[in-house]
Amino acid sequence: MNLSQLFVLLKNLFENKTSIEESWAGISIAGNHYTSASTDIKKIHEFLKSSGNQYLLTIKLDGELVQNDELNDYLETNFSNWNFHLNKNALATETSKQNFFCDKFALIAWLDKLDPFNPNNPFHKLFPLQIFVDGISLPIIGQTFQILPFGQSYQINTSQFKIPQTIDVNKIVHTVSSKEIVINPTNFVFTSSFETELENKLYKLATLSLAASIVNEFYSVERIIVDGIRRIEMKLYENSDTITKKEYQSLLKLVSWIYEEKITTRQKLFTDRITLELDENKSFVFALSKHLENSLLQAEQRYNFVILERKDKYISELKDLLKDIRNQSDLYSQKIRTLLNNLLRDVLAAVVLVGFTLFTKFSDNIQLDKELLLTYVFNGLALYYLISIVFQAIVDITDMHVSNRELLYWKKTTKELLPEKEFTMHIENSLKRRKRSLWIIYPLIALMYLSVALACYNFPVYFKKITTEKVVNNNDKIPQHTASKDSCSQSGK
Repeated sequence: MNLSQLFVLLKNLFENKTSIEESWAGISIAGNHYTSASTDIKKIHEFLKSSGNQYLLTIKLDGELVQNDELNDYLETNFSNWNFHLNKNALATETSKQNFFCDKFALIAWLDKLDPFNPNNPFHKLFPLQIFVDGISLPIIGQTFQILPFGQSYQINTSQFKIPQTIDVNKIVHTVSSKEIVINPTNFVFTSSFETELENKLYKLATLSLAASIVNEFYSVERIIVDGIRRIEMKLYENSDTITKKEYQSLLKLVSWIYEEKITTRQKLFTDRITLELDENKSFVFALSKHLENSLLQAEQRYNFVILERKDKYISELKDLLKDIRNQSDLYSQKIRTLLNNLLRDVLAAVVLVGFTLFTKFSDNIQLDKELLLTYVFNGLALYYLISIVFQAIVDITDMHVSNRELLYWKKTTKELLPEKEFTMHIENSLKRRKRSLWIIYPLIALMYLSVALACYNFPVYFKKITTEKVVNNNDKIPQHTASKDSCSQSGK
């Protein structure tokens, strides 16, 4: 619906009124009969009917309610007074997001009673919101709303301030209330070069919302808590407080600075300073008007010092972490090298045992009791390899698990500046390949241990087969040798 056209049609009624009542929800205009009254009312009815909104209109002629389908007949009669009511609340839907005020002072009165923390507030429910108003010459441009003269189109907001939304405010402001509360300064911040009564009402709404976004606990306008060096409970705002454009812009700068980065740190620095100046018998808005600029200046200076100090601590903490990770990485490599050295040592011991014990003490004519001794020796050696790899694996895996838990435990209890995500990233990126090599190479060496153990266990069987074949071969050779000697002796004779 074109609200500018509707206003043009309403203007004749407005100029011939005897009384008017207007709010966000509707407008009621009453007046006496004048020459074009019937025509003006009929045009408004036809305009609303063309858009399917004729049901929003209620008309009384001489105090009698007129139905829409009977309106033309009644308008042809000689009525002495008329009463016109339009339901504007139904026009301002989540689809249109528009409304209008024929009377600027009605808008001012409505804004004066508006609760900036009520979730049903049109500034929260309908955005971007457009309100067309008669009687203003220049638009008032907000980040999510605009108050425009009739006939003007949507304007672009040029504000450069970083204003928090509800999700940002909830990170540092704890709301405690039996009813739902919304703190969203974005929906009230605006740009204006004037300080008229209308702007002052908007300054008040924006200031309340901005001030509430930097406290620690919010219960209601009557009770907030600012927790700095002193913990103070006080009112957010009192009716006797005055809010000027200068105070509003200073608060806008403060909130923008706090929510620019490291919100918790900046809020803490400011509240530490402002609580030294707060008077519990005054409101928080009043205290801000007196001490905001000086407190903000000191908070900015302290912030620069704190951030530099935190950066030095961060670098130092990161270096310590990287050293610990380096040690942890070396531990993974050490486990593999130790296991490999143990394997080579054990294999070398086996070779020495076999070389200097077996092959020096067992002759070709080995007996059964010595074969049994051989079985005991090699079975014992196989058992030794098996026990060795099992115990080494248990000790090494336990050692790695405990070492990893200690690294996580000590760093979590001592780190102050490293975020959890960054802390985990450094550990994963540094130890990932070491862990991978450990889980690949370690089982391979363990498998070699098991292979050597299996070879030792089966060696007596292989040795028995070899010696048996050797004895058989020697027995086969003895008759031939004897026959050779006999033939030689006979030929000598």
